[in-house]
Amino acid sequence: MIKNYRWYGDEYYREWKRQSTKNLHKACILLKNKIKAEIGTKYPPASSAGTPPHLRTGELRRSMAHEVDNNELIGRVGSNKKYSGYLERGTGKMAKRPYLQPTLEANVKTVQRILQRGP
Repeated sequence: MIKNYRWYGDEYYREWKRQSTKNLHKACILLKNKIKAEIGTKYPPASSAGTPPHLRTGELRRSMAHEVDNNELIGRVGSNKKYSGYLERGTGKMAKRPYLQPTLEANVKTVQRILQRGP
């Protein structure tokens, strides 16, 4: 006796990828908003070493953006400002004022929950 089976793998994969991309966008938006809040402390005074930068002009906060590679399912959150990396990692003349990595670490469980939601 031969049984007929219907293959739904391609449909399932398309739905999984659609939902995964949607979840990745949500996770990136959450992180972007959390980072903006972290760098929202008013200046003066200047931030101290090891703490997120304080808000002077708002340029760094406004520059925060996210992008998602839908094919590779990779999300990126950050700034296109040259000095953003100097603030995050420090320089030979300035101590670091990290705001990206600590925000991700503080929200990793929430990000994981968002990413694990299935189709």
